[in-house]
Amino acid sequence: MAERIKVKVRKKKNKKRRLIKRFIVLMLLALLAVGGVGIYKIINTISAADGTYDELERGEKSKLRDDVVDIQKKPFSILFMGVEDYSTNGEHGRTDSLIVVTLDPKKKSMKMLSIPRDTRVHLA
Repeated sequence: MAERIKVKVRKKKNKKRRLIKRFIVLMLLALLAVGGVGIYKIINTISAADGTYDELERGEKSKLRDDVVDIQKKPFSILFMGVEDYSTNGEHGRTDSLIVVTLDPKKKSMKMLSIPRDTRVHLA
């Protein structure tokens, strides 16, 4: 009778170990799947960002400037224009948002000015 008890205890321990091993394998597979999806999303985002960048062909400075702007020392402004082209099927889009950003590296400040799309101006 003592031998039967030992056999039952071993079977219970083996079942527990198998369940723990299966759980660990499933968790590792889930972690691998989540990691794969995350890496795919990161690569997809980076490639989309690279596809939207067009370098200017004007060299180091604009023809209208006397000196090159050193963005590490002098304040500079950037105009962001959001373009909507869904109503024209991707052709002749119009800007629907304008934001002027001024960065000052000395003061370590950034100022943003949003210009509403329907701003009325008097043209002479």
